[in-house]
Amino acid sequence: MTGPLLVLSGLAVILLGLSAGIHLCGVAALNPALRALDGPVYLAVKQSTDRYFPALMRPLTLAGIGVLLGLTVLAAIDGRSTVAALDAVGLIAGLVALLGVLRGDLPINLRMADWVGDHLPSDWRTWQARWERWFRLRTVATGVSFLATLAGLVALP
Repeated sequence: MTGPLLVLSGLAVILLGLSAGIHLCGVAALNPALRALDGPVYLAVKQSTDRYFPALMRPLTLAGIGVLLGLTVLAAIDGRSTVAALDAVGLIAGLVALLGVLRGDLPINLRMADWVGDHLPSDWRTWQARWERWFRLRTVATGVSFLATLAGLVALP
């Protein structure tokens, strides 16, 4: 059963690598750039990205979790306990990242969607910082998921 495991592992590494790379670019470049903007400009850019990013990230995240679930089960059935354990770590980390979206990012994004450029709440920077904390959590969890799955691929043969 090495063939299907190899294909699924490769697919998982590609999906999670893309997701981890996008998250890392957000933490390293996009978020600091947004932090440097004044309120109305920040809000315009944030609301615009919140309209476009879900179309990319939702299927990428869900596909990664789905492939990891299948990969973990398949590796366990095939008796590859090390690979199954590494993929299970990747799956748990992926679920932590998803939880970060559902409990943190998404509710804050929905709150910010109602804001109007010249009439931001006085505590908008607090909400911006809170959103970035959730995003950092997602980034770390996605990175762990990618690295665990990559280790599982390396351990496969």
